[in-house]
Amino acid sequence: MLRIQVKTGYERERSPGRIVFDTSNNNTQRSEVNISKNYTSEQIDYFAVYSEITDEVYIVPVEETGTSEMTIRYDNPQKTDPNINWAEEYVIENILAR
Repeated sequence: MLRIQVKTGYERERSPGRIVFDTSNNNTQRSEVNISKNYTSEQIDYFAVYSEITDEVYIVPVEETGTSEMTIRYDNPQKTDPNINWAEEYVIENILAR
């Protein structure tokens, strides 16, 4: 059995071509204090991220994410960067085919 945390991906206006999703759990308690907890590999195995922009579901191993958010790119950047997380590598159909 796999443990999957479902998230919604969004695109920031200042950085088009990228899908961003939160990799932490943010809760507001009765005192209205925002408490943020990072997911760990002991809690979940994957994030399942839906993007309305691309109409795709992406499956991302928790070990490949940051502590607060992760960005995956679906469009070519203006500058090349070897550290890009390409969306096509995480598309659910591609993951299930492996």
